[in-house]
This record gives sequence, structure tokens and C-alpha cells, in this order.
Amino acid sequence: MSSETSNSNIAAIKELFGATRRKFKAINDLCDETRRRIENLRLRIDDIDYNNRARIRNGAIPAGSEVHPYPLVNIDTHQFVWLPDRVEKIKALDDAEVQYYLWELGQIPLNSAENRKTQLEEFLGIISPNVSA
Repeated sequence: MSSETSNSNIAAIKELFGATRRKFKAINDLCDETRRRIENLRLRIDDIDYNNRARIRNGAIPAGSEVHPYPLVNIDTHQFVWLPDRVEKIKALDDAEVQYYLWELGQIPLNSAENRKTQLEEFLGIISPNVSA
């Protein structure tokens, strides 16, 4: 076997190893990204579950009660959104405050002030959603 053939074989093997290494790195990067996405989904599911339980508890708070509404979690940022300390205060929020809480909760405010207030109260579980048949 000539030296030239041997060198070209070595170069081909090195190139093959380099290509294999790049493929494994790409696979590892995809695995890491998949793990991050799965963790984010797990957090979102946990947040949705928590929010559903908080909504049920908020819906059970009697009018005029001293019980504080349960905070909800923004499912995109995973941050708690602390609410006014009484249901009556939530119902008395002005439109700018309603929009603030909707954005903080990761919701896109609806088109009118009345709809936004209803949207917030439904999202918090203070009132039942208006479901049309």
C-alpha cells in the first residue's frame, strides 16, 4: 500500500469521524431542546392545574367575605400574579387595572371594557363563564 493511498484513507476516516461527531452533537442538541420543551410543558401543565384549583376556590368565596382570592399563575412566565385582597376590590377595578391584570395573567384583553371585566372575572373564577349552547 502506497503512502499516498494510506494518507487518503486516513483523511477519509478523519472526515468520517468528524461528520459522525457533528451528527452526534446535533442529536445531543435536539435532545437538550426536547428536554427543555418537555420541562416547559410540565411547568405549563402544573400552572394550568394550579390555576384551575385556584379558580374553583375563588368561585367558592362568598360575597363580602374576608377570604383573599387565590393568586393565579401566568403559564408563560410561571410567575404568580397577586390579586387585590377582596373579591369586591376585583369587581371595582377600573379598565386600566383590568387590562393590567389580564396582561399579567398572559391573557389578551377583549375589545370592550365590559367584556374585559367579564373576561378577568371569568378567568379568576369569580363568575362562571357565559357558555352558549
